[in-house]
Amino acid sequence: MISCVWHISSPDFIWLQICLALSRALRLLRIEPFEYLGKVKVLWKVKDVMVTNVVTVDAGVNLRKAVERMNTHEIGCLVVLEKGSFVGMLTERDVLKRVVVKARNPDETLVGDVMSKPLVVVEPEASLEEAAKLMFERRIKKLPVVKNKKLVGLVTMTDIARIHPQMIEYIKSLATKYDLPKRMEKVIHYYVV
Repeated sequence: MISCVWHISSPDFIWLQICLALSRALRLLRIEPFEYLGKVKVLWKVKDVMVTNVVTVDAGVNLRKAVERMNTHEIGCLVVLEKGSFVGMLTERDVLKRVVVKARNPDETLVGDVMSKPLVVVEPEASLEEAAKLMFERRIKKLPVVKNKKLVGLVTMTDIARIHPQMIEYIKSLATKYDLPKRMEKVIHYYVV
């Protein structure tokens, strides 16, 4: 058994109090935190940050139509379907490397010929840490999110990177909703503001 003595005025004790308060608030929002060395690390899931309006394209469509679709929706990728199954992803980088640089005719080149494959996917319940690790391992920046063989979203490295500022904003918003003791206000203003 490990025992620990906390001094009421120690910075670690104050930080622990903030973390416990944040932990309770996160549980109310159904976000599961876990404690690590007295600090709370939030275990965000892919479903918490993914976009749900994913645009798809058929593998048999020519590049001109696919790029027009990307431009219409102002997006940088399309999930590629073939006979109703997800088979790849077409990104701006694919178009540049495999069509523009090689001077291929976009009216004659099919999406299926230049898409990135195989398609690497993630489940909505996966942690953002798992998704980021998968992106780094596979050297990709976008992951379609699939649940029960159904496309339910898309998560990007940018989506994941944006989480930290959101947590700071979340802590700030919590701090304004509660009447905090001065010892907690000091820590919040020092670490968060």
